[in-house]
Amino acid sequence: MDWQNGERPPRNYFTIPHGRDVSKSSVTARNAIRRNAISGTIELCIKAVTEIHIGTGGFTEYDGRLVKDVVRTNGIPVIPGSSIKGPIRQIHEAVFQGGDPWQEEVKRGNVSHAQLSLSAALFGALGYQGRLAFEDAVPIPTDGDAEIVQICLSAQYEPRLSEGRRFYGKMPQEAQQEPRIPALAIPRGTILLTYLHFDEVTKMELGTILRCMGLADSFKVRDGFQVRLGGGKYDGFGLAKFSPGKFKLMSKTLDDGLIQYWHENDEETRAFCGQLLKASNPNDNEQNILATFRENMH
Repeated sequence: MDWQNGERPPRNYFTIPHGRDVSKSSVTARNAIRRNAISGTIELCIKAVTEIHIGTGGFTEYDGRLVKDVVRTNGIPVIPGSSIKGPIRQIHEAVFQGGDPWQEEVKRGNVSHAQLSLSAALFGALGYQGRLAFEDAVPIPTDGDAEIVQICLSAQYEPRLSEGRRFYGKMPQEAQQEPRIPALAIPRGTILLTYLHFDEVTKMELGTILRCMGLADSFKVRDGFQVRLGGGKYDGFGLAKFSPGKFKLMSKTLDDGLIQYWHENDEETRAFCGQLLKASNPNDNEQNILATFRENMH
């Protein structure tokens, strides 16, 4: 790699400038009465388009050698909910102008909830609980498929040399790679299951989340994009495709209790998600940023 000598090799990242300051937009506070707000759960399938490495920071022995280990539950590699929420939040802040996450006022907790951006209100900020939560994504058991594979990661890390958020897209054909660190990963083709829980959000707000998972109004893969999760993005790993499954909404009963029914019909799910996407209605600038993701994130 020659970037230290001023000759930066072609890489697979692109940048999107920070939006407006977090403290300059306004949303309804969490404890306020919100008209037409909904609460519930959406089941999400995640397909590993490439291998996905969610590292622990430690090493383990695999096939007679030390390799970088992955997060596991009961010995099975999983994708922690935080490793899903973080990348989607980053995309959401870029598309919907969520501001600079390192803004001093937010870091010190000196922003009232009513001043938080849409991204901060949904995903949370220092001193404020968000309205969304992702469960850990667990592989769906299949016969004969490997639960884990070995990959190699590059040792070199290129520092942040540009303003804005950095996202990793498709690998240029001329990209130079020196993968020499062995690591474990979830195999490509693996299907994992997770759940998105939402509390007192509007259809518009929930629709923006679906858009940042790469879903398009047409529900066609070619019209959407994919999200990179975990480590190894620099080497082209971590590409994941999200698709919604069943969903349930919280409803009040006659005795003021709460009950939720699963809607498992594909047509019901498609109609519900279609309503959410339509309600989000991105403006021209947001559409342009989404187009940048569609062009690069596949």
